[in-house]
Amino acid sequence: MLPIMVERLVREVGFGWAMRITAFLILGMLIIGNITLKSRHPPTQKKFEIKEFFTPFLEVPFLLLTISSFFLYLGGFLPFNFIITQAKANGMSPELADYLVPIINGAS
Repeated sequence: MLPIMVERLVREVGFGWAMRITAFLILGMLIIGNITLKSRHPPTQKKFEIKEFFTPFLEVPFLLLTISSFFLYLGGFLPFNFIITQAKANGMSPELADYLVPIINGAS
């Protein structure tokens, strides 16, 4: 739904206002979610140390998982950036090509 909304808003109000309207929509949903959610457990106080953030990267299995996940997502989501222009270049109607990303999102 979001790609269709943004595509239509860009045509009607321009890119800047389309991004602002999208941000306000997401902000409204985040406010509702933050107000209605409650933690099951009280938060524990713990001193933050930057060393704890980098320690998992010293473990080989975690490092391999992180690198492979990066390439998996790069290969999986990069085509979304070019599918519309490629479809238009191959002769698909512009009206249908604009709906390719929502179609792929719905099918996955």
